Order: sequence, then C-alpha cells, then structure tokens
Amino acid sequence: DLSMPIETGHFRWPVTRSKTGDFDQGNLFEVTSIATTCHGFTHMDAPSHMVPGGDTLDELDLARVVGPAAVIDLSDIAPNEEITDQHLEAAASHLRLGEIALFRTCWDEQRDWRGESYWRDAPWLAASACKWLLERQPTAIAFDFPQDPSPHSPLKRALGS
Repeated sequence: DLSMPIETGHFRWPVTRSKTGDFDQGNLFEVTSIATTCHGFTHMDAPSHMVPGGDTLDELDLARVVGPAAVIDLSDIAPNEEITDQHLEAAASHLRLGEIALFRTCWDEQRDWRGESYWRDAPWLAASACKWLLERQPTAIAFDFPQDPSPHSPLKRALGS
C-alpha cells in the first residue's frame, strides 16, 4: 500500500479545510472542501513535472500506469543508502520490458512520514540504477520512499543544497 493519508498540520504539505453552507443558517446542504498541493501525500507525477514538453496527467495514456507490474523488494535497504544498479540486478531481474516497476523498501516502517527524518534519511536511486531502469523501459515507476534528492546524492550536490 503506497497510500499516505491527507492530514492537516503536516510540516511539508499544508492542508486547508473550508466549509460552505450551514444547516443552522437554513442552507439545504453543507460542502467541505480541502486544498493542498498536487505533489503531496499519495499522488502521481505527470511526465510534465520533470520533462519539458512531457504529457500532463490528462494527456497521459492510462495504459502506462495500469497493467503488469513487478515488485522490486529492497526491504533490506538501510537509511541513506544509495540504491545502485547492483541492487536492482539482484532484486529486480524479474522486471520485464514495459512493466510497471514498484519499489518496496518498507521505508514507512523505518521512519514516520510526518517527520523530517523520513525525508532526510531516505534511500535514493543512484544514476546507475536510473540507467538500469531506463534500459528496461518501465511504463511507470512507483516508490514507497520519497524521491527528493538525498543529501548524499549527486543531484543534491549538483543543486548546491
């Protein structure tokens, strides 16, 4: 289960709740609304999020995100550990061309997603792992750990943060 509940008070993703209508004022109904980022909690990133000119979600062919999938079990991965092509060679040799890749690190069992350590201590994909995945052309990739660049990753160092 890759679900994260939508909760108020999260340090990273604020949630605003509002209500229109009031039975006590004689309205026929009450409607509750929430507002939050599209890139928080459980979500799917459109290719346009990271690829200039990439498809938006409404343009995305659903066949890319629904279909055969392979679970890549990396539940023994340690905090702040780089996931390399060698990890994937050992744990994901069953991933076939064009399947969905589902990463299973059980990261939510090691850190509470509500705290900063969940985001700061997460494992991360090395460039070699990304290349390994690209060669297998998955139609989609799902992670149970955050995809923010790790403080140790080459991308984070290149961004200077």
